Parts: sequence; structure tokens; C-alpha cells
Amino acid sequence: MTRRYRTLLALAAVTLAVTGCASTGMGGNPSGPTAPTGAATTPARIAPGDTAPVPLAMLTCDASPDAPPGVLPQRTWTAVATCPAAGVPPTPDRPAPSPPALVHGDLAPLVAALHGTDAPPASVCPDHVIVIPRFWLVDQDGQAYRPRIPVGPCGQPTDEVLAAMQTLGLR
Repeated sequence: MTRRYRTLLALAAVTLAVTGCASTGMGGNPSGPTAPTGAATTPARIAPGDTAPVPLAMLTCDASPDAPPGVLPQRTWTAVATCPAAGVPPTPDRPAPSPPALVHGDLAPLVAALHGTDAPPASVCPDHVIVIPRFWLVDQDGQAYRPRIPVGPCGQPTDEVLAAMQTLGLR
């Protein structure tokens, strides 16, 4: 891939991220299920950089993103609320799910991977984008939190995050 092509791709990714259209890859985070417009969220003390909780009952897969992802607080996680991967449009025989599906299982590896750090950027990267499903972690109180996804040297989710998602069947 030429330097010019990489620069154009990077500019497109930045433009999408700034306009709120980016949902995966290129250093972005997947957009998660969101509360409908006007929905109330539970008031909570949120540290800078932490993700804000949304009641699980208020999540839908087809609403626009309402809050940026953040660092997960220390909670007892019971499930993952998941929506189809971005870029997978609904069809007449496969409409967009609403509300999101709940996945249960051993969430410890995913939570540990989500607390990871970003890798330093690489100078050369492959020409592909990893598309992951949109998801939030759900705690024992029924509150959903949109996590920040740590990225590897090429701006894609880390191998640890991908392996943990694969183990849970999130695709």
C-alpha cells in the first residue's frame, strides 16, 4: 500500500471518528447499544475517563450513540449486552435486534483484557479492519457500561480482547 493511500485512509478514519460515524477499527471503539433519546440514566459518581451507566432495560441496538466509551468501574459483571457488528446492515429476513442480546459466561478474561493499555503505534500495518460487535458489560444491578477497547499497534482491538470475545462467542 502506498504512503498516499495510507494517508487517505487515516484522514477518512479521523473524519469518521470526529463526525461520530466511526464504529470500529482505526483506533476507534465500537459503538454500543444506547439509551433512546430522552431516556434517564441512573445518577452516579463518574470519574473522568470512566464510562457512564445506562439501565439495561433502556438499551436498544438501533439508537445512535449517546456517550463515549470509558474505563470500566470495579463491579460484579453478570452479562454482556451485544448488538450486531457495525457494518452488518439489517435485511428483511434478519432485522436489527432490539433490545440487545445478553451473553452470559466467564467474563473475567474479557474484563481483564478491557483494562489493558494501548500499544504504541506501528509504522507498517496490514490492510484490513477488524469489525467487532457492539457491546456493553452489565453489572449485578442491571446497569450497562460501554467499555473502552484497548488497541494494538495498528489501531485494532488487542489480541487479548479478541480472544476473550471469541471465547464468549461474540462475533
